Amino acid sequence: MAKKIKTKYDRVSTLLASDLVLEGGRLSAKSTVRIDGRFTGEIDLKGSLVIGKNGYVQGNINCENVLVAGNIQGNVHSFDQVHIASSGTINGDIACSRIIIDEGAVFTGKCTTHTHGKKDKLKADYKPDFESDLKADDTP
Repeated sequence: MAKKIKTKYDRVSTLLASDLVLEGGRLSAKSTVRIDGRFTGEIDLKGSLVIGKNGYVQGNINCENVLVAGNIQGNVHSFDQVHIASSGTINGDIACSRIIIDEGAVFTGKCTTHTHGKKDKLKADYKPDFESDLKADDTP
């Protein structure tokens, strides 16, 4: 039996509060970020991302882990885990090593899993090619 890995989201260093609205930006950080407000733009983190129950993100995301209790409208690339909680919604494609979708969660898109193994073996420049995937004709 495979050992269950627990991802930690409790060490949040940056919080975008519920009354905050940021539009047309780029968010980058080396640690865990929690969004309880509204963010429009690109997110590029070396750490994890938590989207709170009232959080909303419109844009593409690149990070270590993602916990979604709110709403994401965009593609998500996680080097490790994507967890969509029962109140969470993702409308976009996902690329990750592990995915958890709780009962009641909503996911509309395509999911691609990769098996990079240990964190030190990850290619920092790896990003899924969602555009070429969309151009492929999947009809028989």
